[in-house]
Amino acid sequence: MLGARGMLGLIVPSNNSVVLPEFYSALPPGVTAYETRMRVAGRLTLEAVREMVDDAQAAAELLRQTGVDFICYCCMASTIVEGWQWEQLLLESFVANAPKGIASANSALKDALTEFGAKRLVLVTPYPQSLNTLLPEFFAAGGFEVKTVASIPVDEVTAVRALAPERIGATARALDLQDVDALCLLATDMHTFGIIDALEQDLGLPVLSSNQALLWAGLRALGVGDPVDGVGQLLRRPR
Repeated sequence: MLGARGMLGLIVPSNNSVVLPEFYSALPPGVTAYETRMRVAGRLTLEAVREMVDDAQAAAELLRQTGVDFICYCCMASTIVEGWQWEQLLLESFVANAPKGIASANSALKDALTEFGAKRLVLVTPYPQSLNTLLPEFFAAGGFEVKTVASIPVDEVTAVRALAPERIGATARALDLQDVDALCLLATDMHTFGIIDALEQDLGLPVLSSNQALLWAGLRALGVGDPVDGVGQLLRRPR
């Protein structure tokens, strides 16, 4: 039976064509995922991010009607703009729609970093400078120190998915990783699953991506402990 072990619901920006396929490339047998979208278009500005989340509440209700067990809010940028407290209130508004809980890309990443005891971070993002400048303070509010932010900036939101994983990996390998606990690849519409294992082997650090952390959070909430190979050590760990 489809979803016999659990159903994950994804609230996804409309430009994102990456997160659901990445989930399906790694979901254990018996787990399914479904998405509902928030409208977003044009340049990746602070105003565009704020407008996008107006659809989030309706999306959560649609996922409840689908019968999902757990909801993933698959947008990092909106929380980076609005802050942790804003996101907490947003996630709390979804609670009645997801009997086994909720997570955002940011809350899942925070929990995954805590799992590794990681405090000092290097970040790779596709965000414009207006968002990247917010990251050190944003992560500090979550209890982390950002050593470096490496950007492969794009202006159009649809351009993030076109970033080649090889370019993302090359950007990460060029960084100074001394005195760093983990490397984070930020953005749910950035292709990362195919490069995480190789980066961990080359760099000797945990490598965490937005979608990887969300999948880990969802499987943990469902009680599905199968190790998932090929997507980094986080998903091979017991849950």
